[in-house]
Amino acid sequence: MTKVSIYSDPKRLSQFIHRFWNSITLIEERDEAISFLKDLLTPTEVRMFAKRLQIADMLAKGYKYQDIRNYVRVTDQTISAVNNKLQFGEDGLIKILQKLEKIDQNIQKKL
Repeated sequence: MTKVSIYSDPKRLSQFIHRFWNSITLIEERDEAISFLKDLLTPTEVRMFAKRLQIADMLAKGYKYQDIRNYVRVTDQTISAVNNKLQFGEDGLIKILQKLEKIDQNIQKKL
């Protein structure tokens, strides 16, 4: 992932981060989110975030590290980092995974 300059003014960087969070809350539709994130992130960053989400989903469903490692093609260190976020984070991943599960169920019903 891209490195952040160590010369950033902490107060200014805090403003940048708040503005970033605000920009996320302004997204209203899926197409808008896709366009915004494709413009903001590199293809590698998109893949990294997608893999982290898949890891979180598999961990929440009880998959073992070996199964996740083989399916997602990541290291145990990456799986562990995501697991720590699931266990000790702010429940943001869990809430999104619950919403995604409802979307997945609706898609299955339509099939």
